Amino acid sequence: MSYVLGAMMLKVISTTFRVILFYVLLWIRVPVALILQAVTSLSAMAFVVMLVVRGWSNAIDVFWPLLAFSFGAFVLRWIYDGILMLVSPEELFLDI
Repeated sequence: MSYVLGAMMLKVISTTFRVILFYVLLWIRVPVALILQAVTSLSAMAFVVMLVVRGWSNAIDVFWPLLAFSFGAFVLRWIYDGILMLVSPEELFLDI
């Protein structure tokens, strides 16, 4: 009997933690998404501007970190949304 009670308590605690974590992550999602989207957009635009101003070979040699930074911010935003979907208190049915 105590095993069943312990299992129920563990399920209640894990569900409570999951809901709290989800709403905290959801609450800070807007600033995180705005910052990462700004980094993604501005880095990509800066690379394009430098490509036009400096030429192809010089832009690739000197400013490739801007593209890497832009892609890294995009991946971080995608991972953040994935984590948010994983800890969602409701089951998500994704059409994959």
